[in-house]
Amino acid sequence: MKIENILLNEGNISVIGNPGTGKTSLLRLVVEGALSLNIYDEIIVYTAYGEEYGELLKNEKVKLGKFFKTSLIPKFFEGVELFPSKKQCLVIVDDFHAILDENIYNGNVRKYRARLEATINDMRQGIESPMEIQRIYDKDDLELSRYMIEKELCSYIDRYIDAKPKYCISSSKNLDDLPFKFLQHIHFSRLNRGFPQGHFEYTSTHNLNDYLEASKEDYWGNY
Repeated sequence: MKIENILLNEGNISVIGNPGTGKTSLLRLVVEGALSLNIYDEIIVYTAYGEEYGELLKNEKVKLGKFFKTSLIPKFFEGVELFPSKKQCLVIVDDFHAILDENIYNGNVRKYRARLEATINDMRQGIESPMEIQRIYDKDDLELSRYMIEKELCSYIDRYIDAKPKYCISSSKNLDDLPFKFLQHIHFSRLNRGFPQGHFEYTSTHNLNDYLEASKEDYWGNY
């Protein structure tokens, strides 16, 4: 199966597999395939393994995502200001749960919490209630890291009118609880069934009419 077909097929892509099964190698090929197809104006890569994308980042269309730019103010306080955009955007997340941990270890969560605390103190001097921000501040480090990442990823949808970014997200754990749906699923391994390195199972789920029906097409392949 060609990588380009995955990009051309409708829907976001989840890539699940144990460490060392080939997820990062596949995502690099997805970026290369996206550049070859030339259908995306921008490719943003969020990863805990930045060195793996060194050559690809030399292309002006490929950018390394930064989570610490996440807005402090939750949607409850934000004014709605949407911009029309015809840009096609591909968002790559290389190992979601590894990035959760990395966001803590590199100090991003600590810095973000400090900024939240300062914002709460400033708001207490004014009229606005800081309760919503306090609720975010009270999250533990892992929950706050997840909040930061999910808010940043959803910003590609919230920022533009009719925005339809395509997400390709890998992890060693299930991704069903993320705030957007996946219609394409790649499994490098399962708990009760391991595949040789580089081999994967591909399944797609299609939305038919107004009803969500599962139409599974299983392919075996390797890259």
